[in-house]
Amino acid sequence: MKLSRHAFIRFWDVHAWLGVTGGIVLHVMFFAGGFALFFDELGAWQEPELAPAPGAAVAPLVGRALSSRGVRPASVDVTLPGPRRRALDLRWTDARTGAGGEARIAAATGAEIGETSHAARILFWLHFLYHPRLPWGIYAAGVFGAALLLAIVTGVLIQLKDLIRQLNQFRPAKSIRVLWSDLHKVLGVLGLPFQTMYALTGALIGLAPLLISVVGGPAAGARLEESQRAWWGETAPGTPTGKPAQALSVDELVARARRAVPGFEPEFARLEAMNDTSMRASFWGAGRGRLFSHGDVVLDARDGSLVADSVSAPPTPAVAVNRWTTGMHYAWFDGLAMRAIFAILAAATCLTILSGNWIWLARRAREASRGDRLLARLTIGVGGGIALATAALFWANRLAPPPVRVLVETWAFFGTWALATVLFAVRGEARGGWVGLLGASGMGFALVPALTLARFGTRAGLSAVDAGLWLVGMSLLLTAVVVDRYERRAPTRDARGAYVPGPRERISSP
Repeated sequence: MKLSRHAFIRFWDVHAWLGVTGGIVLHVMFFAGGFALFFDELGAWQEPELAPAPGAAVAPLVGRALSSRGVRPASVDVTLPGPRRRALDLRWTDARTGAGGEARIAAATGAEIGETSHAARILFWLHFLYHPRLPWGIYAAGVFGAALLLAIVTGVLIQLKDLIRQLNQFRPAKSIRVLWSDLHKVLGVLGLPFQTMYALTGALIGLAPLLISVVGGPAAGARLEESQRAWWGETAPGTPTGKPAQALSVDELVARARRAVPGFEPEFARLEAMNDTSMRASFWGAGRGRLFSHGDVVLDARDGSLVADSVSAPPTPAVAVNRWTTGMHYAWFDGLAMRAIFAILAAATCLTILSGNWIWLARRAREASRGDRLLARLTIGVGGGIALATAALFWANRLAPPPVRVLVETWAFFGTWALATVLFAVRGEARGGWVGLLGASGMGFALVPALTLARFGTRAGLSAVDAGLWLVGMSLLLTAVVVDRYERRAPTRDARGAYVPGPRERISSP
């Protein structure tokens, strides 16, 4: 298939401008997404003071927290303890006042504690551009996912006739411009299935709630809540009767949910219409024996009888799409190994995006505008600064004491990122800073395990997270060495801004 010159130019313009305008944000999303894949592991690692207690009884802890506040709950939400969930996050609504409340309880000791770290949540929310105060950010993430999908389609159409050649054409001995071009194309072709899947699933995850409300609302009218429940696979709540009743304990209900659906492992519990004959207990978790079997098991809270089961029951088309979309995006299959592969592919996508920006800049190097120079500075300041900021985040986690750790983590991450961005925004030549940023970031990651041992000794010990951070650090240091080698061959600009070829560079077109 050969495109006409007009079509080629149009596709090139769309591909290039989408990449340039959205590339830095997409790089940030993919970078944070590599860590978000290990949200549970990071969540346990970030609070070394808390001991795991996967078999801890939940009912006494919840009952003590509610009775100490004089709460008569209408509904209760609680995360259940597990190997990587060391604290119970409890939320409730008071039946008498309608006011809500929350508490956090250490599973091993039963003591009420405050939040001592949010390092994992910072990176998880950043992947979706989300914050509770800016909930629309997830819609923006969905738009960026759709833009990435369009960029991938136009990129494939541009290179369709040369895809096989682009897969294996890598010329490291040539100029740095050729190197960036080959790197962009090779990584783009190799990562094409992964990037396409992530762009599509990310767009669906980000935009589905908005589309259900905007499109489903007018279409479904008063049945909008039913449309939302159909997408999420949720069961409609019971109708309160006003008649009092006694519920089984949370622990007994957990046991009955496991017996009702063999292989089901609940992670989250919700008790609704408490002390009413319509009260139900919903447990969200994953089943076994089937791909992407996350769902709800709903019981009658009075006797533990099964009301609904979306875990083992055949899913509706909407639920199946939602499960596959979410399951593929979060790599809910094949365990840790698959998530590690996805993280590597996410890092390769970051290189694909940044090399795309550098191709754009290299093509315009001789007559660079202010916008081009700003893009170069933002690419390194924002795109490279996030690696240094993440290393600073993990250092803050290991050095700051629990009472102020959350505050220190926030300032360390966003302060370092902002500082790197500002420094490169005012820097005369942006490109030369890659080596320093990558080297400092790599050293920061590689030394985190040493900080763990120095700060907590054998009490916390080294974990798979420490090993992973060390590998990230060594990879960044190796990348810094490679970049330094090619930066020495690259052209620069003199004091008057004139283009000066590097001492060994051979100027050629990619």
